[in-house]
Amino acid sequence: MKGVGRALRRWTVVAAVIAAAAVPSLAGDEEYLLDDARVSGQQIHAFTDGDQPILVVLKDFQLTIGQREIRARDAVLWVKSQKLGLAERHEITVYAEGGVSVIEGDGTTAGDDTMLVTLRQQGQLATVGVMSDQSLTDFPLYRRATDARRRGQQAAEAA
Repeated sequence: MKGVGRALRRWTVVAAVIAAAAVPSLAGDEEYLLDDARVSGQQIHAFTDGDQPILVVLKDFQLTIGQREIRARDAVLWVKSQKLGLAERHEITVYAEGGVSVIEGDGTTAGDDTMLVTLRQQGQLATVGVMSDQSLTDFPLYRRATDARRRGQQAAEAA
């Protein structure tokens, strides 16, 4: 897919900037952004693929964590959640396409046609938009996202 490799490289820089504002977890080397998160879009389809919770956001996707934002036309999110006492932790892998932009709290921006990134967030995770539980596992956007995620995992394992 055109631009995915370039987007992955750009996200490495963006992820490094985000990580600089994160704090270490109590149980491991992962770092978590300590802010509530909000996923919004015109249509949000929530379903599972196997045992993995998925959100497919169609039209006007936005993920906001504190003062950071990711915006795009559409997105697929894989969400792994863990409850630790009163705290909620989420590992969110985002595949976004269609005029993707990332806006940091200090106003720094990055953008591309497509991006793939994994973020760790501690706090509430909310959705805003028309919700559906319709499975979109055969939807072209979901297939492209799954392919990009697989390629990203293979690249990370090879490194």
